[in-house]
Amino acid sequence: MIAAATLMTAISSVLEQEGDILELIVVDDGSTDDTAERVGSVTDPRLTYVKRENGGLSAARNTGARAASGEYLAFLDDDDLLLPGWLQRVGRSLAEDRCVLTSWAAEVVDPSGRWLELLRPVPMGAAFENYETLIRAGTFAVSRRAYFAVGGFTEGLKANEQTDFALRLFPRCRAEGWKVGVIDETLVRIVRASPEARYHHRPDWLLASAAHLVDRYGEQLARSPDTLADYLAVAGVAAARAQQFGTARSYLGRAVRVARDPRRKARNAARLVLAALPPVGRRVWRAEEFA
Repeated sequence: MIAAATLMTAISSVLEQEGDILELIVVDDGSTDDTAERVGSVTDPRLTYVKRENGGLSAARNTGARAASGEYLAFLDDDDLLLPGWLQRVGRSLAEDRCVLTSWAAEVVDPSGRWLELLRPVPMGAAFENYETLIRAGTFAVSRRAYFAVGGFTEGLKANEQTDFALRLFPRCRAEGWKVGVIDETLVRIVRASPEARYHHRPDWLLASAAHLVDRYGEQLARSPDTLADYLAVAGVAAARAQQFGTARSYLGRAVRVARDPRRKARNAARLVLAALPPVGRRVWRAEEFA
């Protein structure tokens, strides 16, 4: 029931935008609550409801992208919402700047509405062609042509799917001379659930996704050594939490060697020590600071 209720708030935040919205595609990824009935109560002709068997976030986003006919795509999770003025500001940026992708800031709150932090587009480093951007659901719009040119989101990847998308998109932007823009405004509110409630924080899924990034994009990530070290550390911590301590030591050892930032190096060295002491590590890995 909670998912359906938050979805209706997200839908309202889109349909209440001032300006012309070509379409709003709501993809139901195998829900078992009353989502269909609630969405069906919305009579706005701009809304299209697509029901599919559960396939995960990437598959749902690709389904929505295929169902869309507009020139640009933007993605919004069911518990987030667009702030007033989003459509006008993003539409103006895309029309005037002729960007293939543009991104904006997001305010992050907890489920009770308490403010947590502000996320802004930042320089992403050499691994991402040094573009300044923010790539997560709700914080960017991308041309439909560019989205499909790089294959959309990788289906079956259950975490880090947006990083995977960015690692394919930005080299193509650089090669093709496609413009990437930034809007210096906060245009979306993102609700951050507790780590326990975030299904994509499952250790096995995090390990598989981080290993995928390192294996597929290792050479590209190595252009930003600390970024590569971060994903090696994600894989290492996830492996430790999954009780795969040998795998954890392998990834964390690489993270120590790769990191250039002294604080990262020290932090990963501490993680490596914990991975070498499983009885101690089991008690510590639950702590958020070692996530």
